Amino acid sequence: MALPLGTLNYNGRGFGMLVVGGANSERKLIEVISAWDKALNPVKPPAALLDRSKAA
Repeated sequence: MALPLGTLNYNGRGFGMLVVGGANSERKLIEVISAWDKALNPVKPPAALLDRSKAA
């Protein structure tokens, strides 16, 4: 599962973390990612993505 963490200041590209687990570990992965997500501030979409949505 991929977890977005933010964007780089120098080029605006997004970065994240990939979390992997063993067979049938989906529930635990979701619990871990949910806790991590709640502990961090909300991640804003990259500026390039926001600019693209305004043009549409």
